[in-house]
Amino acid sequence: MAGKVESVVGVDFSAWMLRKAKLKLEKKTNVDLVCADFDYLPFLEGWFTHIFMFTVLPGHTDWGYTISEALRVLRRHGIMTLSVPKKETSSKKVLRKLSTNRLEPRELVDDDKTPDYIVISKEARKTIRKREATSP
Repeated sequence: MAGKVESVVGVDFSAWMLRKAKLKLEKKTNVDLVCADFDYLPFLEGWFTHIFMFTVLPGHTDWGYTISEALRVLRRHGIMTLSVPKKETSSKKVLRKLSTNRLEPRELVDDDKTPDYIVISKEARKTIRKREATSP
């Protein structure tokens, strides 16, 4: 992805995972890696046009804060794509949790080729302010 866009920011809670990513991305000049908690992202409201969250949500018991925080840093009309491992939950539960937390899915991909559900959101109507999340 780094070769196809102007800039990429990778976030992980684990410094070890970020070191591994840095080794793989050493030749990419448009990638910044940030060690942060997904529930408290160190970015301004509306900073990103696209957010990709891969296997982030299953580690959180309350998806509300994580989704709210991602929506806070997502620009109006931005798109969020996320993955949730199928072994963790069902597609119905994923859709229910996302809609409860103001993320409107445009598409849910559930095929035999991937171990995850892939959800692509509709365009964000507005930037969500800090901590407007609700928990199911």
